[in-house]
Amino acid sequence: MYTTKEISEALKFLDDQKLNSITKNFAYRWLVMVPKGGAQVGKTVLGPFTHSRNFFSGGVTAIATGNILIPPAELAKHMSMAWKTIQPQTMYRITGNPKWRNIRGANTTDPTKMVSLEEGGQGLYQFLLDESVVNSSATYRDVLGLLKDIQKGGDLLSRIWAKGPKAMKGLMRWSQDMYIAEDDIWKIYNFLGESYKVNRAFTNALTAGKITKAQMPSQIEMYKEAARVVRNTVPNYAYVSDFVKGVRRSPLGNFVSFPAEIIRTSANIIEEGLTQVRGGNPLLAKYGIKENIFSRNGYERLFGAAFTFAAIPTMAYQGMKALYGLTEEHVQAIREMVAPWSVDSTLLPYRNEDGTYGYVDFSHGFFYDTITNPVQSVIVGVNSNRDQPLVTGLAEGMVRAMGRLVEPFVSESIWIGVAMDILVRNGITRRGTRIFNPREPLGNKIMKSIKHATYTMSPGSLPQLRRLYKAAMGETLKGQRYEIPKELAGFFGFRGVDIEPDRRLDFGIQDFNRDKRAERNLIYQGTMTGDPVTDNDQIVRQFILANQQHLETMSKIKRIVDAAQVLGLRRKDIKRIFEDRGQGKLYNNYLRRNKFQSFTVSENMEQAYKDLAREKGIANPLNKNVRKRIKKIIKQLKKQRLNSDYIIKESDWMAALPPAGTTQVAQAPLPPTPGVNPQLVTQATPNITPTGLTQTETALLSNEEKAIRLRQRGLA
Repeated sequence: MYTTKEISEALKFLDDQKLNSITKNFAYRWLVMVPKGGAQVGKTVLGPFTHSRNFFSGGVTAIATGNILIPPAELAKHMSMAWKTIQPQTMYRITGNPKWRNIRGANTTDPTKMVSLEEGGQGLYQFLLDESVVNSSATYRDVLGLLKDIQKGGDLLSRIWAKGPKAMKGLMRWSQDMYIAEDDIWKIYNFLGESYKVNRAFTNALTAGKITKAQMPSQIEMYKEAARVVRNTVPNYAYVSDFVKGVRRSPLGNFVSFPAEIIRTSANIIEEGLTQVRGGNPLLAKYGIKENIFSRNGYERLFGAAFTFAAIPTMAYQGMKALYGLTEEHVQAIREMVAPWSVDSTLLPYRNEDGTYGYVDFSHGFFYDTITNPVQSVIVGVNSNRDQPLVTGLAEGMVRAMGRLVEPFVSESIWIGVAMDILVRNGITRRGTRIFNPREPLGNKIMKSIKHATYTMSPGSLPQLRRLYKAAMGETLKGQRYEIPKELAGFFGFRGVDIEPDRRLDFGIQDFNRDKRAERNLIYQGTMTGDPVTDNDQIVRQFILANQQHLETMSKIKRIVDAAQVLGLRRKDIKRIFEDRGQGKLYNNYLRRNKFQSFTVSENMEQAYKDLAREKGIANPLNKNVRKRIKKIIKQLKKQRLNSDYIIKESDWMAALPPAGTTQVAQAPLPPTPGVNPQLVTQATPNITPTGLTQTETALLSNEEKAIRLRQRGLA
């Protein structure tokens, strides 16, 4: 994106003024920034699962940039050199032994003293540091920036930290070093891969006679070109915009710099590849080289990007599906059973030895999920609306895709989410889990709230470690049994989750009951306040809307029932679950038959409206005309089928009459209407068929337009 220098400076000035001033506010720092910073440190630097994912997921950058497409011997050598380069940084901090700081390395700052890069070490690391390649983890620097913002308002936190145990501070420093090293090793590897490809391009061009020796750049220039490419194609905090950096100070967003960098670098990988294929590299222009000697590098980069963004998720999905002999029907059934945050993810389905099913949320551990998931969301939207027009599925998928893309930037931060669960959502998490009952004693609420906050914000990947411990001991956690191999896979971000259709169905019934209550309330919303209702269509309109929303709710529970059957839950077990929840009639009379159960207006509600009207001296909004229309709607809804279009159109049921009890304004009488010549009428409509329509109208008008025409002629 581009703008003028003046606008850019103005935006930065406003950003600094607004956000820097708020960080110095004592209340804001201690109520928002301090707990937010602590939670994010605990979930990154102090989380062993996060460390493992940070290291292993970073390896995907070598594939996306095409740096995996080099000879195996070179690949192994580069990995060894990358390890030697980060080793002095980490080993010195761990041991304190000066020998690690004195390891001889590549001197890339003085071309006259150039030594082989094969030694790696401090010299190479210093060069990459000067080139802003290493020590630039987007996630870690985001958290570090937040901690620095907290300290701007005073040194109280620094004093508290200084008084902390030495062992704790040592663990924190080591954890920070390791988090940086896990990120740096792949940036160094990518740098070495880019250096190899740049050298290969010039060497091959010289051998083929495409360039002269005078056109060969110095080795330091080749290194700088490789560093430039890595900065632009691997996430780097130095390139995060000031606006995104400022979001870390707000109550919203978690680690926002990383997804922002994934978007930037993914686009840059494609752009860099196309530039290398087409020509136009600044280094070639500097030496007057007209031959496009970087085209091979560009093709390798574009292949790596396409393979990473499109092929890896597809191959993983299709491979797992084929390995376990699963059909698309099984996959759709599994998707109905997953947690809400995994609905639009790339799922890797599997089948256990006992015939039960499960899935791996591939998106959770995939480095480039930020850009691939929007496409996946559109695909899921289409597949989940197979009975609907294609445009409906596309529209729904695109909306969900956009929501998933912006979620990291606008979602609640970890700490704010905890506070909202307890104080605003009345003891219910954003995912629907109940923390405490509103009718519990205050002491119980406080204890359960503290437990929830501690568990959610706990450092060290506590939830994952609890599951791993329970799996090792053969114990259950909240009635669910876990397995060691699946929990260990969580270290790489690919934890297997077994599906229990009976539990999912039980939760689905709870959701159904909750949503049904809310939807029923829509019918009477705003009509029982005691104020006159001036709209004679209001209750009818709200009745139609309530049933439309209820259709979605019934369709959802129907899909869960069908999915449970596909995944092996017997019909009699499904029936038992519904009966245990007091919903046997719902299953037997409606869900099994794919029929819709519409709302009705009970006699008690009719009496309540009459009593209110008499007490307040107002017209009854649930008058005879309204009740008559509602009964006709209920009769028509008996034809409604689940997971299909809503058959009621609001415009067909609007009375266009004044509400009962109101008086129409008297108007002057209109002049007499001239008489109608029957012969002219006969001439004007000579072709009306027994249906009341002409042949042309029958052929061209839609059913709705035909009904309108018949009403106009007084035949409907």
